[in-house]
Amino acid sequence: MTEPITIEGVVDWVDGIDDETLDIVLAALQRRHDALHESRARRATTGASVILHDVTPTYLDGLEGVIEAVDEDEGCVSVRLTRTSTGRLRFIGRSEYRVGDEPNFLLTGVPASCCYSAADRRSA
Repeated sequence: MTEPITIEGVVDWVDGIDDETLDIVLAALQRRHDALHESRARRATTGASVILHDVTPTYLDGLEGVIEAVDEDEGCVSVRLTRTSTGRLRFIGRSEYRVGDEPNFLLTGVPASCCYSAADRRSA
């Protein structure tokens, strides 16, 4: 019976591979990364509860809300933030987001691939 692969084992293996093999591994990782982004973008549907991750600017990471609109042509969504996330964005105080007094800010132009299912993220 073979031992399960650990992340430490993978890192040790990568540390010992040659340049050509490393290039092959990097290309495979990029393909996997792209496929995951595409998969998340396809699942970004109106009404889905999401957590933003791997988004620019990075201070938007971790904000939560519900998708209100999807622009498939642009690959972006509009997310109605929760009260907590709206408060966090208000506290950050960046000029590009004028939150004002509204309890649930509508954040527009969010890349759909940066919307992780809130249920999936909480169970991970």
